[in-house]
Amino acid sequence: FDTWAKAATNLQAAIDAAGGGYTAELVVSNGVYTAPAEILVAKALPIRSAAGAAETVLKGEYPAAMHRVIRFTTASGGSGLDGFTITNGYLTGAEGAGIYVERATGKGVAIRNCLVAGNEATDYGGGVHFLSTTRLGNCTVVRNTAGTAGGGVYQQGGTATNMIVAHNVLTSMLPNDIHGSVTNFAYSCASDLTEGIAGNRAGDPRFVQPGRGYGLAWVPGDYRLKLGSPAVDGGVFEDWMAGAADLAGQPRVVGSAPDMGAFEGAVLPPGTLFFIR
Repeated sequence: FDTWAKAATNLQAAIDAAGGGYTAELVVSNGVYTAPAEILVAKALPIRSAAGAAETVLKGEYPAAMHRVIRFTTASGGSGLDGFTITNGYLTGAEGAGIYVERATGKGVAIRNCLVAGNEATDYGGGVHFLSTTRLGNCTVVRNTAGTAGGGVYQQGGTATNMIVAHNVLTSMLPNDIHGSVTNFAYSCASDLTEGIAGNRAGDPRFVQPGRGYGLAWVPGDYRLKLGSPAVDGGVFEDWMAGAADLAGQPRVVGSAPDMGAFEGAVLPPGTLFFIR
């Protein structure tokens, strides 16, 4: 599986084959990958998309099957997920319908530049459920649903930086973006955070188009940021950003500081074009 000509067509098969004592990175081509069962990562394996989340989708198989989209086990320390849309995960009696990260050993697990939307769990963490040693950065978590708590994110340890978590609900339709260790969020935008503490913002992130529906009824929107969004230039620099791209393949840092969320750079409103000769 070491060239595009020999690439695997089954994501779980590629994960299982990678590593084996060698330094490995799994690069996923563009496309919609519908998983018949949860994608399981149980080794140190960075996974990134070649074309960004708009083009690379990891999707649960509901209603044909009920399962989360991807799970990182305790043996996955040193793994990562970069540049994907995670959607259509559905769980009953369990947590983390989109992404579930256990207490990984060593370096932990890094989740970056991902859009997590349209997932549903009857317990905790409709979009993401993560524990200690997990590092979330520059992800946008929207329109997920949980039955008990953490419509967007349920956090038990770990850190979350430069995040946008918005428009997530409980199955009762009460707004609920984050539950758990909210003090571990920094330079992020969510209704459950305290404005001004650790660089966080609590207002509307002002998406270009917020989409509609929640959980499995999600209708996608445009999650780039409008001019004037509190998330524009609201993030903090991190080492991995040097030369990095956002979810759409644009430079990660545009302006005086990184933006929060998965997309960098504000979208200007339409206006009048004047020609001068």
